[in-house]
Amino acid sequence: MEDLWVYDQMCIDIYNNDISEGPDDGIEADFAMNNCRIMNNRITNCGMGLSSQPGLGGPTYFIRNVMYNISMAPFKLERLSYGNLFLHNTVVKSGDGLFEHHGQNAFFRTSWFNNLCIGGSGGGKRGRYSSGDGLAVSLPGYNATCKFDYNAIGTFNTPFAGRIGSQSFDSMEELHRLTGAGHCVQVDMDVFAAEIEFPDPVFPERRPQDLRIAPGSIAEDAALLLPNINDDFTGEAPDIGAYEIGKPLPHYGPRPRDVDKNSMR
Repeated sequence: MEDLWVYDQMCIDIYNNDISEGPDDGIEADFAMNNCRIMNNRITNCGMGLSSQPGLGGPTYFIRNVMYNISMAPFKLERLSYGNLFLHNTVVKSGDGLFEHHGQNAFFRTSWFNNLCIGGSGGGKRGRYSSGDGLAVSLPGYNATCKFDYNAIGTFNTPFAGRIGSQSFDSMEELHRLTGAGHCVQVDMDVFAAEIEFPDPVFPERRPQDLRIAPGSIAEDAALLLPNINDDFTGEAPDIGAYEIGKPLPHYGPRPRDVDKNSMR
């Protein structure tokens, strides 16, 4: 429900879905009020990835979602969105990688921690939206109410560069110095254990990919510890991205008949 029809949109879970070929948003958590959780979803071949336009105070949790071949932005925060927490998401897309679209309105009290995002070649304008030009990070609406650190970011076939709020950078050292996000690390496509095809061009549609990180990669054991979110890690500390090394892939999509959801990862 949206606008004047919003009523009691709280304590809603959207999880373990397999979503593909969506011309607009993969998941719309628009007008969520508080304690809504969007977790463990796989989104492929969609226009936008995760939408919160707006969040009405939150917290709205976006945890361990995987987005591959998103043609525009993985994070959509239009209409003065408040209270979003993006934690342990993985994104591989053309254009800008860790990228939010907010239209003409700012967003507030939004955090990005432990996300793994790679952008690169093949970006540009698509209809009324743009996928970006290939930056590692593009958060133009970022402001003093927001938080950003412990993310693994990179590019493919484009120079490593980015923008957070009014600060632009072209090296990881400059990102650390300008923004204070001193725990972020730079990655490329070699961060993944499997050989992943970078989605350039975005059309035709592509098959979902196994985006688990490789043992020994810089994203291993590099995440911020978040109680009740990632304290079941397998190494010395949690891994950045949607997947923890040594754990099986979640089950995405309909469960087999007679299988209870509590037995599914």
